[in-house]
Amino acid sequence: MVFQPENMYNCVMKKCKNVFTAFSRIFFLIFLISCFGCRSVPQKNAGLIPSDFFADGSALFLAQDYFPYEQIAPGIEYKKVVISELSQIYHVTKIDLSLVDPVFDPPGSCNEEKVLSEFTLNFARRTGSTVAINTTPYGCKSSWDRISPFETYFTSSGIIQLGNEVLCSPWPNYAQLSFFEDGRGKIYKSQQICAERGHLFSLGGFYLILNDGKPCGTFKPFQDARTAAGLSEDGRFLFVLSAEGGQQTSCKGVSFSESALILQHAGAWTALEFDGGDSSALVVNGKNVFSYVIFSKSAVNLGFIPR
Repeated sequence: MVFQPENMYNCVMKKCKNVFTAFSRIFFLIFLISCFGCRSVPQKNAGLIPSDFFADGSALFLAQDYFPYEQIAPGIEYKKVVISELSQIYHVTKIDLSLVDPVFDPPGSCNEEKVLSEFTLNFARRTGSTVAINTTPYGCKSSWDRISPFETYFTSSGIIQLGNEVLCSPWPNYAQLSFFEDGRGKIYKSQQICAERGHLFSLGGFYLILNDGKPCGTFKPFQDARTAAGLSEDGRFLFVLSAEGGQQTSCKGVSFSESALILQHAGAWTALEFDGGDSSALVVNGKNVFSYVIFSKSAVNLGFIPR
């Protein structure tokens, strides 16, 4: 039988149509998950927060006192703060570094400032981390790279140092978080290669937002999903702020300055911002605890495992 050009054309068009239909269904499914897989309106506070808190603007950071910590593992406490009057949801995780090991385990090699990206949820499950967060900001070629199920490499926008090995170069204008063998952490205002004894690893972030127990820096009051981390004065306790926000939820998110106030009230002495927006992620006991699905991968994830 001779295959006619018209038949070939119809065959090709039919296959293209099937491929297009399949991709359309996939993206429609993703859209449904993003719309209906999240709680768009924060739950009511059931009268927990006094009404006079809302008069002077202090409710955002003082409200956390009305939501008790839950111990999810030895040395790790977690709370979810819901402020319906302000359309805010944020999470605070308190970690005792003398009892918990920080985990930095990239899924692939870092080469020429490039790092293999990974979903925070996948990282947490792969490493067995009780808690996992996104950290270092990054650059990528396209939005597709951020959500692609295939291997994609991001360009790190901050230092990544493992022991004495510098995997990605420091950005002096940004801050960094470092961990040490003696069960403490340290935040540097300016990224630098860490040469201190007992250094485990260092991860770059954005700006320092809390210094010597006081908010620092001048930032625009732009609210969005945020990931930030602070340390107690002795470096033993790490406080992680994970604020919900963005297009998938009605939660407003918080600004850099508001992040500082929340962490200050939680007990932090110094603090820095990590990557935020769509990159913000928090996984607790193998589950995403945000009220919406996280579609974006991260350049660098950080986990914590009780000893």
